[in-house]
Amino acid sequence: MGACCNKQSALHRNVSLRAKECSHGSERPRSGPVDLPPALLGVETPQVPGDVSLAGTLSNCTIVELAKRYKAWLYLNPKGLSSHFVSGPRISNRAVGFPTEAIERAGCRLLILDFFRPPVPPEQTSRMLEAMSQLPRPLMVQCTTGTRSSALLILWLAKHAGHNLESALRVAEDMKCLRRLMDSGWVREWLLPELNSTLELSEPSGYLLEQFFEPVTFTNSYLVVCKATKEGVLIDPCLNRTDAYLMLLDEAGIHLKYVLNTHCHYEHMSITGSDAIRKLRGDVKLLSSKESGAAADEFLVHGQLVHFGHYHLEVRATPGHTSGCLTYVLHGLDHPKVAFTGDALLVRGCGRTDFAQGDAGRLYDSVHAQIFTLDPDTRIYPCHEYNGRNNSTVGEEKAYNPRLTHCRDDFILLMDELELPKPKFQVCDVPRPEKQLLSL
Repeated sequence: MGACCNKQSALHRNVSLRAKECSHGSERPRSGPVDLPPALLGVETPQVPGDVSLAGTLSNCTIVELAKRYKAWLYLNPKGLSSHFVSGPRISNRAVGFPTEAIERAGCRLLILDFFRPPVPPEQTSRMLEAMSQLPRPLMVQCTTGTRSSALLILWLAKHAGHNLESALRVAEDMKCLRRLMDSGWVREWLLPELNSTLELSEPSGYLLEQFFEPVTFTNSYLVVCKATKEGVLIDPCLNRTDAYLMLLDEAGIHLKYVLNTHCHYEHMSITGSDAIRKLRGDVKLLSSKESGAAADEFLVHGQLVHFGHYHLEVRATPGHTSGCLTYVLHGLDHPKVAFTGDALLVRGCGRTDFAQGDAGRLYDSVHAQIFTLDPDTRIYPCHEYNGRNNSTVGEEKAYNPRLTHCRDDFILLMDELELPKPKFQVCDVPRPEKQLLSL
């Protein structure tokens, strides 16, 4: 029992990574190593037999640190088409840019198997199940988004224990990956036929919200998808997560209709993924505020609605951090209470106002008029996460935000006296429209 507990605690131990200091003064600047829990980096270790962890895209430095914890690493390569680890081109039938030597130096056995979308050839399924049974533990199973690794673990557990599909789905629900597997079609297209089930599955409904965290800049981006139509929008993409976005879209068969930015200024110019996605997916439209100075296929104005599938985003102008800041409020038949607030409102903080276009009084008015007037239960998803929380509610921030609970004059004085350091990702002091979006 003690050895098992020690193994589990080792797999759940924080990962120490070097990160850039934060930009908005939500806490003291970080310039040295920062300890992040594996779950925040996209690594899950389900409480199921087998000592298996699951992961999506990971940076090379994260893999180097994690490899020390595992005896084996199974990478599910999407038919060799992944530039998953940023370095390296797309070369057929090979996983490129993969830190093979670093993993093996850590004493971790590495196995790479091709595995993309159904239909999956029987011999390929057998090869993956055999690998799951034979590779030593603890074992890391990694793909681009964590979806294929979750599907494989569920199938292996079902085959290993002789479970039918219904039992396998209960395990997936306990692992909190059932919704993702249902939405992406893996249950219907792979698990159901592999387990010889005739179970009738209802058509998907509702919306999918996928949050991506970039640990170097503490930046969040969001994919919102209508499950019934598989139309989606991507909000505030980061350049170095472009492969992760596109691979998730391809794996789940999602049609990306729009890419939206909540704002655009020099802090984001060097890390935005909007232009990169536009170059790779020519049918995707870029949407932004005209006041941001960013290039876009369509400029958004306050009160406009952006439709995708059975849902739409209501555009609310929330200037102050920059003159072009927008907040997007999600609406649909199931009455979601969700708002994407960019840098206007953070969890227990707000965007800084000491740069060009910044105006503390205007930010205070924007947040109180356009965000704090939403239902108190509305969940807010900001562009940055500095304090270990990736979302909050309107009610919480109205009551506990240490900046925006002050009166207007005190808020302006507080913001003027912050004396924050300049962020690491600076390009120029005043944004220029022709340089807002990165050219590859």
